[in-house]
Amino acid sequence: MGQWNVYDQRFPWVQWAHHPQGGFVVRDARQQGTYRAPAWEGVVKFAADHSTQQGKSGLGDVVAGITGAMGIEKCAPCAQRQADMNQWFQFDSDWNPFS
Repeated sequence: MGQWNVYDQRFPWVQWAHHPQGGFVVRDARQQGTYRAPAWEGVVKFAADHSTQQGKSGLGDVVAGITGAMGIEKCAPCAQRQADMNQWFQFDSDWNPFS
C-alpha cells in the first residue's frame, strides 16, 4: 500500500491510500482498522461518516439519519454535503434538544 493521504484538511484523521489491487483503502486515524473502497465514492462516503470530532455529532449526521430512515440512499454528493454540514454545526453526541 502506498502513502496515506489526508482526505480534507478540516478533518485530517480521515486518510486514504491507493490499494495495490485497485481502488482505495481509507481509515480513521483515531481508530484501528481500515475500509476498502472500490471507487472514490466509497472514500467520500467514509469521510462523511467520520467527519465529526470524537464525541460529537453534526447537522449532516442528523440529515443523513432522517433521509436514511426514509429509504433514501447516500450518494457521493450527499456524503460531501453531510461532511460540510457536520463542519458547520457540531454538538455533543449525548445532547438532546427535546429534554
